[in-house]
Amino acid sequence: MNYLFTTKDKNLYKIEQSLKMQEKIVKQHSKTLNTVKITTNEVFWPSNISDTALPWLHHEIFDSFEDNPSSYNHPRMEIDKVDWIIDAGCCEGYFSLFTFQKNSNCKVIAFEPLKEMEEALLYTFSKELKSKNMILINKALGKETGKLKFFSGDTHLCDSKICLDTQKDDHSYDVEITTIDLVSKQHNINKNGMIKMDIEGAEMDALLGATELLKTYKPKLAIAVYHEYENAMLCKEIILKANPTYNVEFRGEYKYFTPSRPYMIFAY
Repeated sequence: MNYLFTTKDKNLYKIEQSLKMQEKIVKQHSKTLNTVKITTNEVFWPSNISDTALPWLHHEIFDSFEDNPSSYNHPRMEIDKVDWIIDAGCCEGYFSLFTFQKNSNCKVIAFEPLKEMEEALLYTFSKELKSKNMILINKALGKETGKLKFFSGDTHLCDSKICLDTQKDDHSYDVEITTIDLVSKQHNINKNGMIKMDIEGAEMDALLGATELLKTYKPKLAIAVYHEYENAMLCKEIILKANPTYNVEFRGEYKYFTPSRPYMIFAY
């Protein structure tokens, strides 16, 4: 199994190696929260957790697709035109923030099982939550409902994930698992939507839990697949089995692991 990349996809690694991250401005808000501002984008962040990854996460979301072919803002995603977006792996909230900047009328359903992030997200999106434009669900996504252990990467929070039995330790705790199909029925999600997903290798199970939505309403998909070499192909197979009418693209060459693999899969 080999992946093919455009010249722009191949150049992404070189660009990222020389990329200068935007400065972050950190201010104390309370005993438990700081505000972190990068350019004009401000989020709340737990004061007892390292914020060193935020400039990188900001780059991943806010850099243009022309500069970063692994950006979620692929032109075919039409973020400014969709009626709803599922933000799977909301974490610090940059993608949801980006969405509301492009489409203030969009309904966002954000999934973030990290209990460490709950207070910060409630503050960052207080206006959107109050207006019902945003729903925050403190659950992980899978192929079926249940409960699993979740590992909290307290020094690098964006690496938190559902953990194997061998990974359970003092940094893991129980989280509830739900499915996209179940939530889409609960919240009347149907046509003209998009799913953004970066959930640290659990993307295949989450897509398996979304097959009815993919089959019936064909939402646009922007899925991170760099966690393991085979993930891009596995996600493609699940998507096309659910709905063979999807067009699928692999974008961005991720060369931080060997062998290199795509950053993202886009389907539309």
